[in-house]
Amino acid sequence: MRRLRLLQSLFFGVFVLPLLSLLTYLGRMELPPFSEWKSTLVWSSIQSATSASISLVIGFFLALLLLSSGRRWTKWLMLALLLPGFFPPLMIVLTGMQVTDWLGLSSLGLGVVVFCHALMNVGLVAVGVYQLVVMRLKGMIELATVESAPYKMIVGSIILRRLWRELAILFFLVFSMCFTSFSIPLILGGDQTMSFEVLVYQKVRVYNDWNQALFYVFFEMFFVSCFIWLLPKQDDESVVTELLQFGRWPMPMVFAFCLAPLLLVLFSELAGVLPALTQLHLLSELGGHFWVLSFQSLYLGFAASFVSVLLCWCMGYLSPWGKLRKVFQGLSAPSAVVVGFGLMLLFGDQPYLQLVSLVLGLSILFFPYLYRWQLDPALQRLQSQVEMAKVMGAGRSQIFWDILRPQLVSPVGFIAGVMGFWVIGEFALVQLMTGKELTLAVLAQGLLERYRLDLGSIVILWTITLGFVNWLFIGGVVRVFSHRS
Repeated sequence: MRRLRLLQSLFFGVFVLPLLSLLTYLGRMELPPFSEWKSTLVWSSIQSATSASISLVIGFFLALLLLSSGRRWTKWLMLALLLPGFFPPLMIVLTGMQVTDWLGLSSLGLGVVVFCHALMNVGLVAVGVYQLVVMRLKGMIELATVESAPYKMIVGSIILRRLWRELAILFFLVFSMCFTSFSIPLILGGDQTMSFEVLVYQKVRVYNDWNQALFYVFFEMFFVSCFIWLLPKQDDESVVTELLQFGRWPMPMVFAFCLAPLLLVLFSELAGVLPALTQLHLLSELGGHFWVLSFQSLYLGFAASFVSVLLCWCMGYLSPWGKLRKVFQGLSAPSAVVVGFGLMLLFGDQPYLQLVSLVLGLSILFFPYLYRWQLDPALQRLQSQVEMAKVMGAGRSQIFWDILRPQLVSPVGFIAGVMGFWVIGEFALVQLMTGKELTLAVLAQGLLERYRLDLGSIVILWTITLGFVNWLFIGGVVRVFSHRS
């Protein structure tokens, strides 16, 4: 038992390594001028509050549309709403720049940052509100519908009145995500620094002032922690499997609004790619560097996928029930800047350690979300089999090899594929930790910053293609090795 606890502690220690590294440098922290960080705090708070408010209002409306959709279409519409948040941030940035270009507006500043944040989060809010209504109010709404209660009364007196607390929690969660956003403000923020993440990046990569960067990292962590501390604790509720049909919105309207965010992202990508296909000679501007970056992107994605497979198997072996599960259920990956800056302080800027620290940082950033999304539900379904095996005298290794490993192949392969897909499309953390044009995503970032939307669209499309290639390849590798072992 002591050995198990030690292994569990070491495993958990990997995910708090950046934070521990930052704490060791706490004494070197230097207070920057008040006017500098006051301005960033004001702009970060304004863009976060605006993004969260718009996301909540539109998300609530989309949730009402979901509730009125037929049972046949609800799950598909939920998937369509969640996809914009699943795509790499580069696609959202491109959408924001294309839309502002069509409207003749500035492609930089508060408006486009808020638009991109709302585009990413409205689907998440809509699905969250829908699940809350089904879990908490299904019986009450069905009874009110039978009693012929007016639609407005059900929405106002039942949904809003009963769920105001949960809606406030959703607002603060979206606020904290926008406050710690890095990728979108980095490209679209313009002259105004709209995120502490961008300010830390500037201090590290532009001004080489690591001591003031430490202050901003700890201030951001303190600010976000206060929000999290204020949030009430929620019960551990299972995923919604039931459906509820309520309301009589016209189905064309339901489809139009629920599909609008996804179609806007896809149309923006096509609007940049289609004209550029007639000018493929533009790729000659990049030369052989383009193919070198393609290989490096695939290499980084495959390495992160491999690490995610190891993390999944370690989690399965270390009895992911009880305290370890509670810890990882509550573990939220720190912001990209906290992870990147902490590992930079730990490993330094040595080129031979950059790849190791980068893969580790990307894994720390993405794995907690993937664990809660795919691995934890799969492990919970197998808990009864594990308990039965223990009663019959099976040891830990036998349980892992004979029960867990064969039945976890599918979720582990999916996690590895998604990890590689996200890593290949990530540019902000790569740019922070290396300061170099190491991957295609960083190349696309530079093209978008220079308003080369035509060439940037092609590079983004190729980056996504490589992400799917890595996804299919790593999923096949996991299945083959699992069946042979």
